Amino acid sequence: SAMASAAAVHAFMSARAEAKAEAKAAALASSAVDDGASRRDGDQTLKLAEGEDNSDNDDDDEEALLAAVHAARMERRAKEGAQSGQVEIISRRAAVADANGRLMEAVQLYTEAIALRPRDANLLAARAGVCSRLGLHQAT
Repeated sequence: SAMASAAAVHAFMSARAEAKAEAKAAALASSAVDDGASRRDGDQTLKLAEGEDNSDNDDDDEEALLAAVHAARMERRAKEGAQSGQVEIISRRAAVADANGRLMEAVQLYTEAIALRPRDANLLAARAGVCSRLGLHQAT
């Protein structure tokens, strides 16, 4: 779901920021040691923590994140496809109710269909039209 994807992105970015902070702290601790080799290692770790090194790690992380987002998108589309038949049945029942003057039933059915497909402009417009005929302009 979109919320799960957003949570995964947030968790990834938080973990990445935490890792950079830990690397920076380790680099500063290493820099405090007088040994020249240790200082060089600390300086390199500090550069990595500050993002000065253009290694492939960021590309790998980005690819993994993009793959996770793509998988979530495909899962959502598959779910929407499975619900498509159900949405069509509900919207047809709503249209029949509307045509037969059962306007409140039509609003309720369109609302059910919209819950399954919230970005469907046709469903939103159809419900808005029924609400308008009922004088419920604020309901949409």
